[in-house]
Amino acid sequence: MKTQIETKSLLAALNCSATKDLRSYLNGVYVNFKTAERFTCASTNGHILFVSIGQIDNLYNDDLTGLSLIIPNEIIKKLNKKKLFVVFESLGDNRYILDDQIFTAIEGKFLQISRVVPETLNDSEIAVSNYNPEYLARAQKALNTYYQNKSTTTYPMVQRGNLAGIMHAGSNECQVVIMPISNSFYDKKIGKVQPFNRDFL
Repeated sequence: MKTQIETKSLLAALNCSATKDLRSYLNGVYVNFKTAERFTCASTNGHILFVSIGQIDNLYNDDLTGLSLIIPNEIIKKLNKKKLFVVFESLGDNRYILDDQIFTAIEGKFLQISRVVPETLNDSEIAVSNYNPEYLARAQKALNTYYQNKSTTTYPMVQRGNLAGIMHAGSNECQVVIMPISNSFYDKKIGKVQPFNRDFL
């Protein structure tokens, strides 16, 4: 069974996956063939989640609908970034080919994405949040990779207090969900910020 899948979704997902995590299923990119034309692509490190709807160029007329797997990061890192689509082939026994690279899919069950991505966004949920700056930078890089924008392009961020925030580009085909740092963390660990000593200004 062989088809061609969109490269940019895979490369964008790399920005939000884990590396060397003991939970092996986080060290890769999840791919789920939803239809013969579209696949869900996702990755997470436990604090940030990338999810997109990738395109399939079904040149070989094989229908892989229902197949899901986790592709190791190392395989995706070697993809040709200039290719719009790369060949994906299922060999059976959990072995696959991606752009001439033979690999074994990562064992384990990926998290239930529908439980992380909000079904709706209500104005009543919008509230200021605190985020790890590294995750904000990774989210921006992931969206820039997906939309093939310049590195300086920024995106709207829906902040939801202690609920997960969402960085997006105004559409629902690609989003990054980011878990906030609880406000109680700052209250307990840092306390109130003191103004700078104005004698040195």
